[in-house]
Amino acid sequence: MAAVAGYPHVTVPAGYVVAGSGAALWVHGHTHHCVDYRIVDTRVLSNQRGYPDDPVDGFDPGLVVQVG
Repeated sequence: MAAVAGYPHVTVPAGYVVAGSGAALWVHGHTHHCVDYRIVDTRVLSNQRGYPDDPVDGFDPGLVVQVG
């Protein structure tokens, strides 16, 4: 499946869904890596902890996000 230009980890269908959602924030999981980027006006965020014996770089246990 093709990636969205400028976002190599985002597939085209997912990119269209996010871009067309009108959401200020799109939070997802199960990627095994942390991300924080924008698709159009939507902030896309994933703060993955990982497994106890395999933590994920970039995980922020105190992350708080304000919307609005």
